[in-house]
Amino acid sequence: MQEQNLDFCFLGDTNPEGLLLAAGLARRGYAVGIVSSGQLGELPAQFSWPLLLPERLGEHRLDEFLFRVGFFRLEESGLTPERLQAQYVLPKRRLSFDGLAPTWTREAQREFPLLSEKIIKIRDSMRRSSNRSVSKSLSQLTQLIRQDPDVGRWITMDAGQGRLAYHDFASDQSKTLEKWLWGLVWPETKCYRPQKNLGQPLASFLLEHAKKWGAKMIQEPTEISSRFSSFVLNSNWRAKNLMINSLGGFRSLAKAPFADFSHEITHWLYFDRVRCSEEMIPEPLEEFCQFHNSEKQEFPYILHTQRSSYGDESEMRLGVWLKFQDSSHWISQVEDARVSLKKLMPFLPSHCFSSLPSLLDLNELKGETIRRGEIDRLIIWKSSEPKWDFITRWMPKWGAAPAELPQISKRVFLCIPFLGGPSDRRESLLSCFKILEHF
Repeated sequence: MQEQNLDFCFLGDTNPEGLLLAAGLARRGYAVGIVSSGQLGELPAQFSWPLLLPERLGEHRLDEFLFRVGFFRLEESGLTPERLQAQYVLPKRRLSFDGLAPTWTREAQREFPLLSEKIIKIRDSMRRSSNRSVSKSLSQLTQLIRQDPDVGRWITMDAGQGRLAYHDFASDQSKTLEKWLWGLVWPETKCYRPQKNLGQPLASFLLEHAKKWGAKMIQEPTEISSRFSSFVLNSNWRAKNLMINSLGGFRSLAKAPFADFSHEITHWLYFDRVRCSEEMIPEPLEEFCQFHNSEKQEFPYILHTQRSSYGDESEMRLGVWLKFQDSSHWISQVEDARVSLKKLMPFLPSHCFSSLPSLLDLNELKGETIRRGEIDRLIIWKSSEPKWDFITRWMPKWGAAPAELPQISKRVFLCIPFLGGPSDRRESLLSCFKILEHF
């Protein structure tokens, strides 16, 4: 087979951002190839945090991105709009949001009656004149947190969206507050989720869509190397640009002789399954909930509740963040999470919990999370700056992209969240939108 040249090669087919971008670039006439995650050593993903895609991407909307990648009607995209629901439970407070401004105002007034007027003024100030209001709003929020620490707990959970990327509130408080403030500038009313009757994983659906527009699957094993103005994937394929769309894609690139990336996994998310009857679930409990039941609790717990449609047994998944390298407290942390859930649901009997996992079981589950590339369940931290001079000497130098694009180097782009640049799916989708506009 004669060597074929690609304009873009996507490493991995597990995340929607990269698959949408692949379809958009192929639709514009570029030669696009996709290396399956299986070829990168990843197993198919099982259950992770349910996929929610934001309605707004900064000044743009997800609908606009979907149109540009070839979905001319929303129902063709495999996604369906729903209300943007979020719930935060603190020891003495409960805040439930649906993406609408009146609800946000009502919840703030009910749970923070003494401070709500100032909180609402901060929100309105950010929406009127965000650029001039950030520094002033940061100072005001800091003062409010000193008066009531629950304000800080709420903001930390809301800014992190269930993750620990912004958990170090003591040493990086300003970063957390600033992220939360910018979230107020573009209020959202809804989110997008995979259609219930789709019949297949959304990634499989989007992969077929990209192939319809001309994207090619690369089934041969890849071992990436650099050659002048392109990357060599194997004896049959080379590409001008690499797009990382899976954890396996990042690992394969990190093994390349021209790359020197220093990242470490700091935490992983364990899901404790709880089964109970519908009547045991409190009525105010929403599908997605973060709760913080104790002053001593380090990180909020995540609760995803799937209520039975027929009044039968329902299932809850209790998410507990565990340190990746230190397993000495794993068992006790899972036990503490169960105790906290019983405080939230005092009528929940003990038999609803499965037997407590052993340390060996937890280590196996951690390994499965890595092998399946479930990036939603991992906190990956850049432990040191890459050796840019070393990388630049080997990376292709054909036309650098704008600095705001998520790049590892001049010709390597990130399409996935939570790794390097984009800290959430709003940022990763917006970055892919910018890449599509740039090219």
